Amino acid sequence: MARAANQKLKILYILKLLEKSDETHAVTMRAILEELAAHGIQAERKRIYDDLDALRNFGYPIAAKRGRMAGYYLEGPAAPPAGEAGPGEAEAAGSGSGASGAEEAGSGTAGAGESGIAETVSAADSREEPARLSEAPEWLVHGDIRVELLCGEETAEAILESLGGKGSVRVKAGKKEGSAALRLKVIPGEGFFGWLAGFGCRVRLAEPAPVIKEYRRFLKGIRNLYKEG
Repeated sequence: MARAANQKLKILYILKLLEKSDETHAVTMRAILEELAAHGIQAERKRIYDDLDALRNFGYPIAAKRGRMAGYYLEGPAAPPAGEAGPGEAEAAGSGSGASGAEEAGSGTAGAGESGIAETVSAADSREEPARLSEAPEWLVHGDIRVELLCGEETAEAILESLGGKGSVRVKAGKKEGSAALRLKVIPGEGFFGWLAGFGCRVRLAEPAPVIKEYRRFLKGIRNLYKEG
């Protein structure tokens, strides 16, 4: 029973972390998992993404931050849930008199509700949210070839978050401390290779061999563009 109760509190613990966040102090996926574990809650990354979406749908403006310090933060106060009026709107509705006043108050509340929904949708559309399938790169969305990338553990975690959790990370046994393997299903080609090349020497394609061969050919083609004389 205790475990079931903790699972129900999971989204509240996530929200508690986010309430202390801002653009310069984003909450990482690792921090969320560690906080939940401290309360006896074991959670999968994919479930955390679902919880974040649920909070967004409820009106919390949760943004995703990319880059080295990838994570999540609140852009501002939560919008009231659809159909509910804020404190000021409720007072305006109560000050109306007779049927006419009630109609005017009802109209104002509905308008505010529609405006709140529109603002939430607009914010969601303009936000860079890598967890959305529609915004994921084409080489990842329909990928069917599993590749393994070797890099630092923090880099692997940041990449995984930027791709919406579409992959897995494991620490490499016997390798130097902090070394990790990131596994993804991709469509090998210029899109994926161009993305990978952007990491320079920080990320190495480790397998499979046929994809490594294609990647070498891709890099050779770029190098040939800059040959002297």
